[in-house]
Amino acid sequence: MDPEVAFHFYTTTLGPLQYLRSELADSIDYVRSAAESMPNVPAWRVGLATAAAESGDLTLARRELAAVGADDFALLPRDLNFLGSMMLMALAAHHTDDHETAAKVHAILEPLAGRFAIHGTGYASYGTVDLALGQTAHTLGRPGAAETHFRAAIEQLDPTGSPYAGIARVHLAGVPGLDDSACSRLLGEAATIFDAAGLTVRAEEARAARERHENRLVVALHETDGGWALRRGDGPSQDLGTLKGFAALRELLTRPDTERHALDLAAAIEGRPGASVDPGGADPLLDDDARAAYAARLRTISDELDDADRRGDAAASAALTTEKAAIQAELAAATGLGGRSRRATTDADRARVNVTKHLKRAVARIGDVDPELGRHLDECVDTGMYARYRAAGSGIRWNTNGTTGVTPS
Repeated sequence: MDPEVAFHFYTTTLGPLQYLRSELADSIDYVRSAAESMPNVPAWRVGLATAAAESGDLTLARRELAAVGADDFALLPRDLNFLGSMMLMALAAHHTDDHETAAKVHAILEPLAGRFAIHGTGYASYGTVDLALGQTAHTLGRPGAAETHFRAAIEQLDPTGSPYAGIARVHLAGVPGLDDSACSRLLGEAATIFDAAGLTVRAEEARAARERHENRLVVALHETDGGWALRRGDGPSQDLGTLKGFAALRELLTRPDTERHALDLAAAIEGRPGASVDPGGADPLLDDDARAAYAARLRTISDELDDADRRGDAAASAALTTEKAAIQAELAAATGLGGRSRRATTDADRARVNVTKHLKRAVARIGDVDPELGRHLDECVDTGMYARYRAAGSGIRWNTNGTTGVTPS
């Protein structure tokens, strides 16, 4: 057998095993070497993105995802490697919170729901397509769809005895909205599955996740007869006052890890939570933080372009050039005469400004009565045209239903 072909078969078989053993990060050096030495097999770049994401190198992972995903995955031939590549892309997009890649992968895999994901000619398995669809749906802020796909994956995988059934349970336990007892049960079942497969690291991770889950701090944020109140655990309720931003904050806390448009949150502030709105074609104007972030990214792109040119990586160079042009166009659209920022003129822009203001005031007020929770929310509430509360790994469960039974004076 040709040495290059033999290496491809060996490493492609080894990759899923390393993933199951939580050892994929250890492979990043040889995957990087393979991607550079075998440019005729672009699936290696998918593997590099996944290994980088698993190792925590999100910059490298995003760079490779952008390069491979350019022009609807033009780099990837629709061959026996393609399905496995899409499964890995879903996982890497989930790690990096890459909505664009997740959306494209979801659209490709959705017609294949209910099928097992086999790489190549059957020498490697990635579980079921529903496992990847659950990951992409979760990344896209669609918890209902994510739960449906993860449950389908469990139903498909349980009869096979596959350890991927444990991975599906861990992912399902992380979907917002599941009750505490269900999450604990899923994580316990996952640990048992991993133990049976000899996957010690994953079993320990599942047990640790279950312990963290069962020891989570429960915080209640409720509307009262005279405003809003906060209660940490079994402690006393504390009066927060009547700030409008608490209505928007409740919407974010009720659906964690889910992006909400500023118009949705503005409707909640106005007393119309759940009102259907059309974001329309609002021109995205930029605040100072956004401008600074874009400027920093342009500097990074320049360095990455130089690196891509030195490596002769035409695909990465093209992807970076496209991103650079998009950022420059965004900055130009938001800049008026003399370099002054254009004023917000659409309903969506006005909603973005007002919702951001009200959310920041609400978070600051919580910080007044509970500095630790205030710091947590300041770090985990993202504002802008789309806002969200990043709950993953926070160790906090927010209760936003019912009342505290306290009427602030």
